[in-house]
Amino acid sequence: MKNTAVEFLHQPESKNWFELYSINFCDKKNKIYGNAEIEILAKKNKVRFSWQACVDQTEYSEECETDFDGNFNAKKISSPVMKYTIVQPCENFKLELKNSKIKIDLNISGLFSIYDYPLAPDKDGNTERLAFESKMWKRIEQRCKFSGTAEYKSKEKKVVKKIDCFGQREKHWGEKSFDSLKSYSRYMIQLRDMSFSLTCINFGSTVLSSGYMSKKSGNMPIDETELEHIDINKEGLPVISEISYTDSFDEKDLIVSNRIHSFRYKPVTMGKNTFQHFKSFSEYSIVGALKKGIGFEEHFIHSSFMPVICGDK
Repeated sequence: MKNTAVEFLHQPESKNWFELYSINFCDKKNKIYGNAEIEILAKKNKVRFSWQACVDQTEYSEECETDFDGNFNAKKISSPVMKYTIVQPCENFKLELKNSKIKIDLNISGLFSIYDYPLAPDKDGNTERLAFESKMWKRIEQRCKFSGTAEYKSKEKKVVKKIDCFGQREKHWGEKSFDSLKSYSRYMIQLRDMSFSLTCINFGSTVLSSGYMSKKSGNMPIDETELEHIDINKEGLPVISEISYTDSFDEKDLIVSNRIHSFRYKPVTMGKNTFQHFKSFSEYSIVGALKKGIGFEEHFIHSSFMPVICGDK
């Protein structure tokens, strides 16, 4: 039985409680890539909306903040720049992104079963790791089909482009834990008949890593990931990255990304720390499996940790 309750908001359990809806889609054929986030900080009575899109090599973005209306069972969360609708929990959704230059309308359909990231999926009994994992936010993810349109002006003429692609939707909820964070990286990769999702969170002495492969037949856990390296160009943007993984059958492989488009961000402050923040849409090569895909990656890297991740190999 599907747990439809996870699609809606939870009662906050602490002052730092947050919930996050995050969606990304990548249409290589039509050259349209996008990422959208809605962060609800119920204890602070705030909802933050942000989105970025690249259409025909032109970048668009928007963000705003509104007051939280107190409705934890709302099927629609909206602002002047974004609207997200839960049409049928776990199955169908709508997303609207807009500003003065562009409007993107998307129908989102869940393709495969939802993956519920396990809480504290520890195998070695490491007490420090278990302590970190027990405090981490919870998370669900799902591979989806996206269809819709992007409407904008080009040389004063109205242009309407179709969108037809795969992507990922996810939801996080829980306590933010950034005090000792060194880096946080996540990858969502779409192949023709499956997807990969990989996460690596480095707290210095403790690394939390996991993920899964999603197919029509079901989801298979990935037990361990390791962020190997990120190449940063002279403009300060990631162009190539490498992450390795070990699946539940103890099979290892390496994934190499080559950037299609990166979004530029200012350093962000989380807790008492400052992080470099990168988001990219990339092409991916799964080296050992000889497979290729396309998708989205995001990195938060503590300023002091940049030479470790982005230095010379």
